[in-house]
Amino acid sequence: MRWNDYLKDRLLVVLAALCVVLVIVILLVAFRVEIELIIVVAVLCSLYTIRLLMFDFLREKRFYDNLLNRVKHLDKAYLVLETMEEANFYEGILLEEALYDINKSMMENIKLYEEHEATFRDYVEMWVHEIKAPLASLALRAHNYPQKYDQKILEQLRRVEMSVERILYYVRGEQSEKDYLLRELSLEEVVHKVLVKYRDDLLAAKMELKVGNLAFKVVTDAKWLEFILGQIVSNSIKYRRDDVVAWLEFDGARADGIVKLTVRDNGLGVASEDLPRVFEKSFTGQNGRLRGASTGMGLYIANNLCGKLGHKIRMDSEQNVGTKITIEFGADGLVGVARKK
Repeated sequence: MRWNDYLKDRLLVVLAALCVVLVIVILLVAFRVEIELIIVVAVLCSLYTIRLLMFDFLREKRFYDNLLNRVKHLDKAYLVLETMEEANFYEGILLEEALYDINKSMMENIKLYEEHEATFRDYVEMWVHEIKAPLASLALRAHNYPQKYDQKILEQLRRVEMSVERILYYVRGEQSEKDYLLRELSLEEVVHKVLVKYRDDLLAAKMELKVGNLAFKVVTDAKWLEFILGQIVSNSIKYRRDDVVAWLEFDGARADGIVKLTVRDNGLGVASEDLPRVFEKSFTGQNGRLRGASTGMGLYIANNLCGKLGHKIRMDSEQNVGTKITIEFGADGLVGVARKK
């Protein structure tokens, strides 16, 4: 709050005070008061007016500067009223009352929104669990009667199952503290489960597998890590090149107390201009428009889950050469090497 701005806002008050002083001077002159006394009275009235303005300015400046400073530095600015001293002037009191009513209205709307969100999330989770039963039944029938069901039907069923699973993890990712269980896991076993799950898709895509040293134990959540790796495998299958023999490689390493899992492929790769945005929500990029089946949600959810688990995920890619995704489990997630090959 600046003095010049304050005076501009109080311009009418200043002009009124000057008019009062002028009237007093005129009256004193009319009563033929000595000029020295008139000057003293005018100076005293002016000083008194300036003192009142300064007192009011400093009082308001202290309040508003404190308010703006707290709003600027608080992580949750809406809690500013809880940290402020009560105002000792009328305009400040009115502002506090207005902010209190606004804050109360906002909290009521947030509560209502959270209730609606919770209801919708519960419905989605219920729908996912209900839809899994008929999908499993269809998949079982297709496996038991291969002569009646084309292989394409199984592929489409697996795509539906992956989409349903992605919805479930997206919903649960917003309430991660209620769903994940951190424990010591074998990286090799987790990767093996993911490859078994995507075995049919890998075979259909004729992708060669290369597995390096995965003999590490890390602290993570088994289901979430399997989902994250599943999204990476799914993308490698989806964006493979047709002009070369497609391959997918898993390899682990430990450096500076950090376990790193690297997943490489020789697929289409990602354009350099798209690379900084691959983990953004709903971003599909050039490859997504080329293949047409991308939603831009898989890597977004994977990145979100890695953040919740305390892992880091990074992508390096070159168009028409391949993609490398690295997951770092961090010093807190490292419990040592299980065995050496």
